[in-house]
Amino acid sequence: MPSLYYIVIILRNGRFAEHRRGQNGLRIMSLIEIAFFVINLIFLLWILQLKMRVDKLEDEKRSQPPEPEALTVRDLRHLQKSLADLVRNVEEYTESQLAKMRLQTETLRILCDRLESKLRELEEPPIPRSEVDGGTRVIPLSSKQNSSRHKDRDKIIELHRRGWPMEKIAEELRITRGEVQLIVNLS
Repeated sequence: MPSLYYIVIILRNGRFAEHRRGQNGLRIMSLIEIAFFVINLIFLLWILQLKMRVDKLEDEKRSQPPEPEALTVRDLRHLQKSLADLVRNVEEYTESQLAKMRLQTETLRILCDRLESKLRELEEPPIPRSEVDGGTRVIPLSSKQNSSRHKDRDKIIELHRRGWPMEKIAEELRITRGEVQLIVNLS
């Protein structure tokens, strides 16, 4: 700041002026020096205030979301096509997953049915096999059983409706193929 003062003095006098010193040896400032000092101070404060405003505006600009670019009809059509593809892909994936879940549910249902039939077999006493008949089963009639109704009739009919072959039903329920065929024909 004193450099500005010296420039003014040089311009006014054409040379450096002698500085006056007070009684205690300190330099005494003239009125012009004080005015230049105050003006320099005002300019400095004004510049600092401008700098603070610029910083504040930059911060506000950074915090605002960027303005979207104008979308053309071509851009909108491309976006629409992309969204339609996405929806189709999600629907296909969902359908495939649902099909897998249906298949797994049906498999679990069949396994549960098999497990129930095995549990029923374990609860009932074993049926003796005749060695003379070549391994065919002999089913003893008791007064408790109705001879016209087979114990696995409902199960046989249900498995047949599901498309099971008669050999598989007989194997699963451990009865003869003839029994299965008879019950299916009678139902």
